[in-house]
Amino acid sequence: MATVLNQKSQVPQTNQTDLDLYDSAEMITVVTGFVMIILSFWGLIDPAFMGLELSPMHCSVLGGAGVLSVWAGLSSEENRERAFKVSLALGLFFLANVIAGVMLGEAVKDRSVFNEGMVRKVAPGFLDLRSWDHFLHAALAVVFFLDAYLCRKRMRKL
Repeated sequence: MATVLNQKSQVPQTNQTDLDLYDSAEMITVVTGFVMIILSFWGLIDPAFMGLELSPMHCSVLGGAGVLSVWAGLSSEENRERAFKVSLALGLFFLANVIAGVMLGEAVKDRSVFNEGMVRKVAPGFLDLRSWDHFLHAALAVVFFLDAYLCRKRMRKL
């Protein structure tokens, strides 16, 4: 009977990240999306929830962005490029909200640089945002930029 010494097993070597059920970029996107959806529904019930100014228009935009975020997070396994683009677009959207909210909101004393009536027709309640709203938009921008960075990093690794 022949004995084979020092035979290495033919089991493929796996990395711990290959055994994970999800990656961090996917979970950040999905959890953030669900929080935004819950916040938008809660804002319809209590518009002053957590010191925010949650008008119906604000809630619909927040809920739509949440649904888009959940969709991108759940489909990131099939198409990482799409998840990256959605996260980057949402990050840019919320960053633009921060910039516009600070520039056009209560911080600006001279409102003669823009047509206030037009802004109130297009986005009712936009000029009445509180500082917590700007903080929430900034936090969401940071989260989505982080998520886009992690998606890009994972795409380069694969």
